[in-house]
Amino acid sequence: MRWNIYIGLVASMMFSFNSLGQSIDVMIERADSCARLADYDCAVSQYEEVLSYHDDVSGTVFVQINNKIADLLYKQGDFQKAYTTYQTALRRAEEDSMMHEKATALEGMSHILWRYGDNVKSIHSAMESIGIYKALVDTASLISSSHILAGIYVSIGELDKAEDIYQSTLHMAKASYDSVGLASCYEYIGIVRFFEERYDQAIHFYMKSLSMNLQIGNELDAGVTYANIGEVYNYLESYDKALTYFEKSEEILQAHQFNSGLIVVHYSAGVSYTQLGEYEQAMDHFQKSLDLVRFTHETREKPEILRLIADCYAKQGKYALAYQYHERYAETDDSLAQVNRNLELLDVMGRYDLEEKEKLNEVLTQENVLRGRELADKETIIAQQYLFGAVLMALLLVAFVLASKLYRNKELLAEADRTKNKLFGFVAHDLKAPVANIQMLVDMLQDELEEDSKEAHGLVVDINNASHSVSMLLNDLLSWSIAQQRGFAFNPKSVQLKGAVEHCVDLFNNQLAYKSLKVDNQVQEDVLVWMDENALLAIIRNLISNAVKFSSTGGCITIAGAVSDQSGHVLFSIQDDGVGMTPEQLNKILFTSTFTTQRGTANEKGSGMGLNLVKEFVEKSNGELNITSQVEVGTKITIVLKAGE
Repeated sequence: MRWNIYIGLVASMMFSFNSLGQSIDVMIERADSCARLADYDCAVSQYEEVLSYHDDVSGTVFVQINNKIADLLYKQGDFQKAYTTYQTALRRAEEDSMMHEKATALEGMSHILWRYGDNVKSIHSAMESIGIYKALVDTASLISSSHILAGIYVSIGELDKAEDIYQSTLHMAKASYDSVGLASCYEYIGIVRFFEERYDQAIHFYMKSLSMNLQIGNELDAGVTYANIGEVYNYLESYDKALTYFEKSEEILQAHQFNSGLIVVHYSAGVSYTQLGEYEQAMDHFQKSLDLVRFTHETREKPEILRLIADCYAKQGKYALAYQYHERYAETDDSLAQVNRNLELLDVMGRYDLEEKEKLNEVLTQENVLRGRELADKETIIAQQYLFGAVLMALLLVAFVLASKLYRNKELLAEADRTKNKLFGFVAHDLKAPVANIQMLVDMLQDELEEDSKEAHGLVVDINNASHSVSMLLNDLLSWSIAQQRGFAFNPKSVQLKGAVEHCVDLFNNQLAYKSLKVDNQVQEDVLVWMDENALLAIIRNLISNAVKFSSTGGCITIAGAVSDQSGHVLFSIQDDGVGMTPEQLNKILFTSTFTTQRGTANEKGSGMGLNLVKEFVEKSNGELNITSQVEVGTKITIVLKAGE
């Protein structure tokens, strides 16, 4: 008994460790998803929750998450907090010699310093990050950091230097097939042409950048490009056309919460409305710009907004108000002192934040010492239990030797069978996470592939299908092994059948698209079944998997579910128009427990245990399973289940 207690304690410790690691990975993935959906508050909250696990987060993950948080704060316009967060990441990266993460932090700080007008510090940070990216041969990051340096040259009128950098990065982007970098290069070359007052060429390059960004799904950069095109049309005095582009830009930047960009979009739209004589709309946009300036603390843009408001009032003949705003413009135009004060504040805040974190780390270190002592005491107790368990095991072995051969062989065979089933379960469980990661990475790769890469796209689809088949096999293996150990606890309850079907169909979207299959879901909305939800999902998943596997390209899978008027039970069926089965194959499935498998119409390979698992779960749910099939016509599987309440 004590031996079992020892094993249970060790297993519990291992499970807790694995669960914590997996929960951190899940939180990071959830935060990344929120960031991709432009829900930045959600993303920052999830990232900060990960950082709360101080002892369980590696140094690399700590720095990467701080850089991600700073990036999101920058997009929202909270430059002060973003700068201090970059400082935190930079210090830890320097301590642990994490060069790529250090360069990322320097690049972000350079961008903020530029926006605050400190070109000297910004150039220093940009050059340092460029040097690191060159040493790491990271072309994509090198292009991004070089664009910041070129942008500084544009802001101080050094257009030739900026042009040289943009042309150099353009060659790098083309050589490395970097679509994002290429679109960015065209955007910035358009900016140079704009400042050279070559407006037709500026629009030409902006349009090239816009087309590429829309093609690769880079929506945020496309939103910025719309604003730049609108600004050119303002200078060409095509104000109606400019407003069309400003409206598109505002919609995208608002969805991505890119507040800094929205400041420029609003006051630029205000200029258009002023020139068109629509002063009320102009003032509305100017006010939105001022509101965002107060929110983001980006005071660099404030003088320009006040000057534009003064001009708007002057055009209306409201000279008193125009004079007031000109006075406010003059008061805020002394930007150098304000910039220096802001930067000093950022440095002070950064040092204070780092000092607070160091104090917190000291407290956590002391807590870790105490935890270490407690763990040592627990290890001593576990060692004693281990010794006592070993003695008991020896006594049990003596008892087994004295037992009869028949009894001993029976027990050994039973133990071997249990070990086999547990091994299947452990292997399937431990492989699920890496296989799921492979599926996620393949999905991401498939989304990033260009449309003209047909051969690569086909290979990725094949990899996706293969990883999906492995994932299904692992799910079946895990469910089967648990059922064989009699450890599958059936907890029946009322489950909505249509929702379960829709959930399972979503799992096969890639396979359905690959084979151009249509799913006709005829399950009625109000149908409830009384059974264990996990068992129901396993049944539906395996039946859909078989239907997809044995359906030919362009076929149809029909799923139906309704309450029988006669018996009050639920009749659930899945029918395909695929290859079908011979009577011999059908009898082997229905009346034997062997695993029968064959390749699908796209050479898919299965485990053969899917229908065995379906039969077992249907029987344990007190249901009935019926299969009708005809070669080259298709297969229909009908299950009779108890209706829910």
